[in-house]
This record gives sequence, structure tokens and C-alpha cells, in this order.
Amino acid sequence: TKKNGKTYLHFYEGIPSSAIALKYFWSIPKKVRLMNTGDELKAAYELLPEYFSNGKATENLHISGIPIDDLASEPIVIEITW
Repeated sequence: TKKNGKTYLHFYEGIPSSAIALKYFWSIPKKVRLMNTGDELKAAYELLPEYFSNGKATENLHISGIPIDDLASEPIVIEITW
């Protein structure tokens, strides 16, 4: 979802990892916040070998530090301010 210069990522069934990687976002966010707790999350562009394009590792927006164990019973919502 996008609204007022922010992007909201909704994970209704949670996520299996404490980090996510996003393609096609080519600017560094001003702030990334976990809406469930209000905590700020780490965000950086990183070359991730797990994601390949034409046989080469690609750069992705990597958001990490998501406390998935604490949020196992609820949807996860991440707010990205550009």
C-alpha cells in the first residue's frame, strides 16, 4: 500500500525470517518502522548472493531486525518513509 510518500508492507501470515529483501526500490528510505511495535528497522542496499539475475548476485533493499518470534501470532506491517 502507498500513501503520502510512504509504502506499507503487509504480511498477514507473518514471515519466516527476521529480514526481507525487496527489488525495484532504488533509493534508500529515510526511515523504516515496524508498525506493530513502533521500532525502527535497519535498511540498506546490499548485494545479496541469494538473489540472482542473469547468474549474478543483485542489489536489493534489505530490511532486517524484525522480531518474528515476538510477532508470531499477528500480522506484520512495515512502514517505509521515502
